[in-house]
Amino acid sequence: MSEAASIADPALQDGTQAPRRRKVGPVLAVLSSFQLATVIFFFLLLLTLFGTLAQVEIGIQDVIEIYFTSWYVLQEIPIKFGGEEVFNLVIPLPGGAPLSILLFFNILIGGLLRLRANWRKVGVIISHFSVLVLLAGGFIAHQFSILGSMVVDEGGRTNVFRDFHLWDIEVVRWTGKDAGEKAFILPEEQVRPLKDDRSRTFFSQDIPFEIKVSNYNRNSRVVGTGMDNGRHLQLLGQRDAKEAERNVPGAEVEVINKDGITIAEGILWGAGEFPLTFEAGGETYGISYNRRTYTTTFTVVLDDFVKENYPGVARAKSYRSSVRKLKEGIEEPAVIKMNHPLRDDGYAIFQADYGPKDVPVGEETYSVFQVAKNPTDHLPLVVCVVIGIGLLIHYCIILFRFLDRSSAKKTGAPTAA
Repeated sequence: MSEAASIADPALQDGTQAPRRRKVGPVLAVLSSFQLATVIFFFLLLLTLFGTLAQVEIGIQDVIEIYFTSWYVLQEIPIKFGGEEVFNLVIPLPGGAPLSILLFFNILIGGLLRLRANWRKVGVIISHFSVLVLLAGGFIAHQFSILGSMVVDEGGRTNVFRDFHLWDIEVVRWTGKDAGEKAFILPEEQVRPLKDDRSRTFFSQDIPFEIKVSNYNRNSRVVGTGMDNGRHLQLLGQRDAKEAERNVPGAEVEVINKDGITIAEGILWGAGEFPLTFEAGGETYGISYNRRTYTTTFTVVLDDFVKENYPGVARAKSYRSSVRKLKEGIEEPAVIKMNHPLRDDGYAIFQADYGPKDVPVGEETYSVFQVAKNPTDHLPLVVCVVIGIGLLIHYCIILFRFLDRSSAKKTGAPTAA
């Protein structure tokens, strides 16, 4: 038999059949191709490059939203001539969302079609599908994770923490002199589109009035000018802060009763000290802009805060908080310090900061904790370990096959096909 005939014939010398490539349609062939994977990684490389360069001007939170969780990116590249900018070259690029989805199906379909289910491929199969779990975990973390800040005074307790980036318009119904209950919450996601001259009216069965919101600004400031011996306040938008958590939103609101009469109007500002108050339906209401709040399933009690400074300077070397976790009537002492968080019920509480900064030693302080709730908290570590085990198994199989062939060549014994 000629060499050409032996290559074309699927029958091997030992009578077994050579593995055939599965016949698939053109769509599945493209989705499972190495060419598509190469294109995906090329665009991911571009997004990583432009995202890294963009961090000079904007913070990491905005970089993630613009480049890695978006559906498309309009990348501007300034073209300069003679040291002066002539025009901006705009290059449309796919965002991280469609690239991640394509990569997931490329690995899934390619693995099902190309990987052969035999013991020699066990390590590759384990590593291959572990990457799919990692991609799915990233999607879950993006959709359902929460990151916020909890402030606890020394000797105080709380189970409330506030989001770093999201703000909500809250309507409170006053039930007493200093007490109130939340009657209506307007999420920031519904307010964001209301920029410039755009406006929208919101209503709920829980409140006897409507709220008209307009002139939203992600980062704003309020200025006042003298007018008739009074103050006229004006909301002005300003450039977004580099760190997204430093942005203070603002908007203009108008409260309208059931008869269509305006009963209150004013400015809502995240840094404002007092809410906009008014009477409606025989009750007193207050409306304000606040960071989105969450509650944990347990209460944190700060018993003691300890700070250690560097010798001779007032700069903090380390600091830690001695706390008690109260849950269902059970107390559990714990120490929260750097790289040593308190974990329970999916929450991770880290020591982030403290205050006041210039407080004398021995005076009361407060701790600032970073609270993270991530359903896939430990998934990246577990997946990386599993991928490492899969690659180790694969390389051991290759090593044993190589040693077996080398031994067979020395003894002249036939090797396995």
